[in-house]
Amino acid sequence: MTTDESYNYVSSKIDIDNFFDYWIGELYTTNNDIVNTRYFNNPSVDNGKIKMIFYDFDYAFYNYDRNYMNWMTAPGGMGDHKYSNTLLVNILKNKKFRTRFLERASYNMKNVWTDKNVLDRYNELYNLLKPEMKRNQERWNKTYASWEEKCKDLKNYINKRRSYMLSSIKSYFGLSDKEMKKYFE
Repeated sequence: MTTDESYNYVSSKIDIDNFFDYWIGELYTTNNDIVNTRYFNNPSVDNGKIKMIFYDFDYAFYNYDRNYMNWMTAPGGMGDHKYSNTLLVNILKNKKFRTRFLERASYNMKNVWTDKNVLDRYNELYNLLKPEMKRNQERWNKTYASWEEKCKDLKNYINKRRSYMLSSIKSYFGLSDKEMKKYFE
């Protein structure tokens, strides 16, 4: 994967920005149910390049302090079941892909996964669901207080995740403080 030929071949088959955006979203959310990966490709769309689809996040937003960068690039695969991470791990060995991953991480952290954006979406959904949650919790023999507690946990995750995520990126790629400023400030 370290050659230009490999870079060009993979780039002809996969929408690389989308691929990295997908993994950066997984990195932010610490999604532990990654096995449910979905993708889309069609010969009439972007020359049939594979595009990743976010799917199945019911086991995400739990471990704000997890070094998910190491988890998703673990030797031998991800998690206890060792789900394949061969493509991601090998792509990141290529200097051009590595640089592009960091550029996409920079863009995403400044424009998509900002604290404001995620908190705004959280508040929007919280306010939408709140009027129905007392009835919902009663229906399933649970308390409204337990739902509120989970909401506090999620808000706590949002408030803390960014620093842990950036720390794991810095560590994984061996970035200097100067490089971190270049990409993330």
